[in-house]
Amino acid sequence: MALAAGALVRHLAGSSADVSVAGLGPAGGATIALGGLVAAFVKLVSAVGAARARAQLVGAASEHLREEVLEARLAGEVSQPGHDDHGPAPKLATERAARDLAALTTHVREVELALDAGVLRAARALFELVPVAVALVLVDPWLAAGALLVLAPFGAALSRLRRGLGARQARVLVETESLLAAADDAVTHADLFRVYGAEDRARATVRSAGARVAELGTWVAVRGALLSSGNEVLGALALLAVVAGQGALPAANRAHVVPFSIVFFLAYKPMRDLSDARLAWSKGEAALGAIARAVGGVLGARGTASGGAPPPSLAAAPLDGLVCRGLVLAHVGGAPIDLTLAPGEIVGIVAPTGHGKTSLLRVLLGLSLPERGEVTYGARALSAELGPRERPFAWVPQDAALVAGTVLDNVVLGGRVDEAAARSALDSVSGGRLGARADGDPSALSGGERQWVALARALVSGRPILLLDEPTSGLDAESQTRVLEAISSLRGTRTVVLVTHRREALSVCDRVYDLEARAFVERGPLAGDAPVRQTRAIS
Repeated sequence: MALAAGALVRHLAGSSADVSVAGLGPAGGATIALGGLVAAFVKLVSAVGAARARAQLVGAASEHLREEVLEARLAGEVSQPGHDDHGPAPKLATERAARDLAALTTHVREVELALDAGVLRAARALFELVPVAVALVLVDPWLAAGALLVLAPFGAALSRLRRGLGARQARVLVETESLLAAADDAVTHADLFRVYGAEDRARATVRSAGARVAELGTWVAVRGALLSSGNEVLGALALLAVVAGQGALPAANRAHVVPFSIVFFLAYKPMRDLSDARLAWSKGEAALGAIARAVGGVLGARGTASGGAPPPSLAAAPLDGLVCRGLVLAHVGGAPIDLTLAPGEIVGIVAPTGHGKTSLLRVLLGLSLPERGEVTYGARALSAELGPRERPFAWVPQDAALVAGTVLDNVVLGGRVDEAAARSALDSVSGGRLGARADGDPSALSGGERQWVALARALVSGRPILLLDEPTSGLDAESQTRVLEAISSLRGTRTVVLVTHRREALSVCDRVYDLEARAFVERGPLAGDAPVRQTRAIS
């Protein structure tokens, strides 16, 4: 195309080009050179300015997108397959979270590329096309109208093909995530597959997912190349139609064909850039859709459910009673839970695996919603509008999660705790073992030490009710005794809900609630092997 454009220019200029060049004197040459230097300098400054503006725009948009994703993850309900009391949930949740984080990071990067290679490139292409279109109309409006008539039907066909491409790109992302998940399972659980002789199953799953990705990827690549080059073909067709039909044009219009063709050639590159930009943006749209699916909703949907101010917090409320009425847990089933806890008592929760112990804690915390029923603290209903941070509960999860930072940072996680009190609590629950390591890295802590940190965090939070999910798991006998003494010392000043399978942990409880039977049981048999007898149902 560049050669064709050059040939047309030479045809217009004829032999006058040689005369013009030969006739240039030193002054004329210096003027041209100076003009070239000025033009190059202007281009340099504009290129640097455009690059800076582009980087700032993409960076700002990416930062906003990351904040929206983080907000959606922090504000939204955490969904898990099945329910929270099935299987080794902490490890599975960690693996799934790592995989989701990697996918989200990739999708955010794809949106960044779409902004740069899509939106900004399209804006630049349109900026270049506008003066070309104006020039074509000025050269000959009739020729411009004829070229537009030729382009219109083919442009409509390409637009339809482009929409189909966007849908396929979204499918590519979904299948790619499936492939990554299959490969991750195969690598992470390789020993499990080997022990049960299921290597062929793992290989087949990965191969099948890979084949789907390859097939869809090939389709997208071929259609993308077709669309990218299609605009050039359309331009060539329009120009060919103009040139071929020049014999039927009036003499005045025929004289404009060559200059019209030269100007038309200038539109080829921005037309291709515009097509490529639209392809890049369609991929970015698919990535945005994947992000929205990953965070469980539409990005940007912030605020409370009622659209007004959040309800007053109960995090620092005075000690009061907790009541569950007609509470039915999702994915668990069974009779409704009717449970009343007096202020300052320690209540144990027991049940076989799968009967909703952890699910009950998550509903109380506001991390999951019940199918029906209500929870009240004193005179206040803990409705869906009251988020986890506004509720009166401190939480020690079963996996004793720790975040980046120091050991002390994990104890004062909420940021509203006196540092001296935090160090004292950490030293107390650990029997002095963690006091000297408060400013160290928590990644080296053992499972039992992590439990100490999580318990110290709950103790110094100041919240009136502690929800403890297997707080003595992973502890030796001495450490367990120390933790149970710390829990027992809270009687009368804090309400404690203690989920456990350990008989020793239940020994500090004032009452024990059997979640399977939906009733309180006597404490006597907890010290021995006598059968548990129901004392009263809670209504």
